[in-house]
Amino acid sequence: MLIDVEWLKWKVAGIMKGAKGFLACLTLVPHYHRQGFQGGMIMKRGMSQVSKILGSVFVTLGGVAMCTSMALAGSECYDFSNLPMGSQYHVGDTVNARHSVATLRQFYVNSNQPSQQANQVAEVVSSNLPQGGAPSLKLYSINAQLTPHVPVQRVRLRFAENTGGAYVQNFEVNGQKRILQGGLAQLHQKTMGNAQIHVNAAPGGGNFIVGTLEMRALPGSSIGTFSIGGNSQFFIDDVCIEK
Repeated sequence: MLIDVEWLKWKVAGIMKGAKGFLACLTLVPHYHRQGFQGGMIMKRGMSQVSKILGSVFVTLGGVAMCTSMALAGSECYDFSNLPMGSQYHVGDTVNARHSVATLRQFYVNSNQPSQQANQVAEVVSSNLPQGGAPSLKLYSINAQLTPHVPVQRVRLRFAENTGGAYVQNFEVNGQKRILQGGLAQLHQKTMGNAQIHVNAAPGGGNFIVGTLEMRALPGSSIGTFSIGGNSQFFIDDVCIEK
């Protein structure tokens, strides 16, 4: 099993960042409570004390809910678990990935030649090959292009690539594309589309290489779109963004 220290750092940093924002926001909740209670007190005299107190409680709960929303806004992950197992998607189909819109795109075996595979498909499968927990998304001679709802600073995902035979991957960030032969690891520490790429990969059993791929926007830039896919059994999971 691949132990990804950087992935753990990502998750802890996201939790700490969200917790810090949540606690800072909570310092305002007493203000919400006072305002809610005072609002209840100035209501017409015919209202019961219970009604006034309930009014303040609802306003206070609203403040806590707002803080929770703000805390979760910094980083989000999508793991395909809301899609029915066995769902299949083809070129042109779209999927709501919560933090992004995923569009299935044509796969290319080289810069001028689109794939001629008869069944170019993305399928939600019970496999845990990317080591993020089932399900995962299997890409067979097709690309998944994700467009976050707002431009982001970092993107990170888990992958598993089948190295049997002649295997090809497509990769794109901010419109800049690469067609790779021999695995995603060759992208490590490369710069594409105003983003630096980091890959952590290790043998995953059989013909598979498993790991994580991260894109970090360069200073003053952001990531508006990215694509990934493989010509054989290629899996992705746990697509995380940081705004």
